[in-house]
Amino acid sequence: MNKLKIAYITSEKKNDLKHWSGSSYNIYKCLKKSENQVTWYSTSNPLIYKLLFFLEKIFSLFGFNYDRSRSIFISKFYAKKIKKILKNSDFDCIFVHQCSLVSFLEVDIPIYIWTDLTYDLFYKDYLKHKNSLSINNGNYLDKLALKRAKKIFYTSTYAKENAIKNYKIDSKKIEVLPFGSNFEFNLSKNKILKLINSRKFSKKKEIKFLTIGVDWHRKGMDDSIKIVEFINKKKIKSTLSIVGCYPPKNMNKINFVKVYGYLNKEISSQKNKLKKLFIESHFFILMSKAEALGVVLNEASSFGLPSIAPNIGGIGSIINNDGAILLNKNESIQKIANKIIKVLNNKTLYKEKSISSYSTYQNKNNWNIIAKELFKKL
Repeated sequence: MNKLKIAYITSEKKNDLKHWSGSSYNIYKCLKKSENQVTWYSTSNPLIYKLLFFLEKIFSLFGFNYDRSRSIFISKFYAKKIKKILKNSDFDCIFVHQCSLVSFLEVDIPIYIWTDLTYDLFYKDYLKHKNSLSINNGNYLDKLALKRAKKIFYTSTYAKENAIKNYKIDSKKIEVLPFGSNFEFNLSKNKILKLINSRKFSKKKEIKFLTIGVDWHRKGMDDSIKIVEFINKKKIKSTLSIVGCYPPKNMNKINFVKVYGYLNKEISSQKNKLKKLFIESHFFILMSKAEALGVVLNEASSFGLPSIAPNIGGIGSIINNDGAILLNKNESIQKIANKIIKVLNNKTLYKEKSISSYSTYQNKNNWNIIAKELFKKL
């Protein structure tokens, strides 16, 4: 395939390593693979966002959640700004991860969208206070953008099926392509195998669980604690490390739970601490109530860690029972804990899951493989 000249356009600032947990920046890096020429443009406008912020506040006084990013006004502003960016340029295509950027964009070059959710799923899964105006706008803007796009890449079949059903998008123009890990150390296969072999179980050695998320409730931290508590009651000494958030203020300290708060990957000491937690853990656990994909599961797989997670949202598109314990929705704490104990009691099974977890990452869900698949499907 010939090298492409790509305009990558986002509403956030260029080279923002934190936005969307790093996925936005990693899409940019992915597009640059195969030596494509990629230019990142930002449509960010602080003044307009401040004005719409005040509108959000006014709505909130009346108990409504107004989503300024799904404003018809701002979507039209995006289109005008992008047309100015593209004027007299010779780009081969445009890539965005936010539909509202291109909902009203009329250009002659192909538009590609690569994202994790439709707006329909976003407001159903993520918005606590639903405002009908924002919902109508969000769905309208998504539908316009998806119809306009030459091709759409969703990170899961969960999102793809919703786009087909709710927005009547032709299935032939939609591909499923996950995001890779946002936390890459590129450990060699030999190092990973040595790491897996070093994870020994015994009555004297505690089992270490790791979970990561910025939203205590949505990431199911309470359920993770209950699962590890049940395992401890079965005389299997276990600890749970929680990264990314803090417990509610009224929650009592629990002796087997270690809370680290937010660890910034841009700060060397904190990045190394996170790496150490992945290396020292036996399982990664993510008991989310809603999950578009669960990129952090890829991060766990890159260390050969088996994950424990419910089969909701896009999770089933990134892990399976070969390299994880994929749970049924609303499975009881006791049943989940017993599934984990079964794996703990079978060293061969644990090793097989660990190797399979890493193999899935290495052969399917890392950015190098994903980039090759992406450019095959354009």
